[in-house]
Amino acid sequence: MRVTGGILRGRKIFCPSGHLVRPTTDKVRYALFQIISSNFFYDLEGLFVVDLFAGTGALGIEALSRGAKRCVFVDNSPVAIRCLKKNLQNLGLISKADVVKKDVYRYLTSKSIDSYSFDLIFCDPPYEKGHLQRLVDLFEKKAFLLSDRGILIIEERKRVDLDEGLLKRLELILVKRYGDTKLFFLRKR
Repeated sequence: MRVTGGILRGRKIFCPSGHLVRPTTDKVRYALFQIISSNFFYDLEGLFVVDLFAGTGALGIEALSRGAKRCVFVDNSPVAIRCLKKNLQNLGLISKADVVKKDVYRYLTSKSIDSYSFDLIFCDPPYEKGHLQRLVDLFEKKAFLLSDRGILIIEERKRVDLDEGLLKRLELILVKRYGDTKLFFLRKR
């Protein structure tokens, strides 16, 4: 795996062996950031980002490489956290990152982040575990975690769908498919 754009383009991102971590592929990451830059933000300069279910940190690292100001990485796996810290160290990004070893849902419901407002929220949970609807329900309640121009992006397996009828505070603005992956783009109404 490599960073696909920005000042770190071409640099290696390490991934632990085995099935504990399923990072977003280079192809999907490249397409994702092309969509972001052509539809939502011309560049990522100065954006505040959170990478939930961070794993290797590939999504947040990509955002930092492309100009994001700061990224919070959240994962509860010790293997993922070790790998993530190694990647941040090797790429010289420690000063722009906060690493939180915590369950994503506990993190999102903690009072300590109620004053945060993120411009980009990446969610790449384990596929087909019911996370899509659970995350959307949670962000329906905590829409303030998205800045006014903020975008929530959730990655899931292509056969998983979202019931748009349940959306009150969020708007589904785009769905893209790449092989077995589906990306959902949402924002505040």
